Amino acid sequence: MKKIILLPLLFLSVFVFAQTRTLTGKVLGQKDGIAVAKATINIKGNKTFAALDDGSFSVQVPAGKIVLRVSAVGFAAKEVTLNSNDNNITISLLAAWLLTIPNTANAQWTMSLPRMILSIRRITM
Repeated sequence: MKKIILLPLLFLSVFVFAQTRTLTGKVLGQKDGIAVAKATINIKGNKTFAALDDGSFSVQVPAGKIVLRVSAVGFAAKEVTLNSNDNNITISLLAAWLLTIPNTANAQWTMSLPRMILSIRRITM
């Protein structure tokens, strides 16, 4: 009788462990390739965790297709869809200031720069 009860429990435990996989990766800046420290990674509909100082992470994720939402201070958030065979990934984030520069930024900057210098000179004298 004990064998009959133990056998289904054994198969059930194997089935439960097969529901997750280990996802490892690194979060880098897209422009310079430097690690993004403490990036926040959210598994949609599941849990949130943070990358280490060197941008690396390792976490148990559900088996199958998942969607990650990655964000960090000073960077634009990004959503990444992963298949069940993606277990080691690199995520590149674009610096947020690169997204906010309008096409006329150079003309505005050169026009306002002398005013800024004049203002600073008046303050420091």
